[in-house]
Amino acid sequence: IQATLARFEIDRPTAIELLHSPWLGDACKPCKAAYDSMFGGRGWGLWSPQHPCFSDRLLRRAGRSWSYRTLCAFIGIGLDPDRIMRMRLLFRRMDTDGNGV
Repeated sequence: IQATLARFEIDRPTAIELLHSPWLGDACKPCKAAYDSMFGGRGWGLWSPQHPCFSDRLLRRAGRSWSYRTLCAFIGIGLDPDRIMRMRLLFRRMDTDGNGV
């Protein structure tokens, strides 16, 4: 976990390295079970590991420019987490075929 907080990008692990880390692989089973029962194991947006294009999408996101990622981070900081959760649930309800569009 501490390596992900490194100041310079070159010192941080890549997205693929994080996916194969024991930290993610050994996630708490009760939390996973609760999440799966709530969302059917479909994940949120990019975070859908069972999707066939998951690694491609993750690599594409990791390849975005530093300025783009910084802008997204600043926008994300200003969002209300409770509203975001309600919007995600509403979107999931409307997204009947599960393709995210």
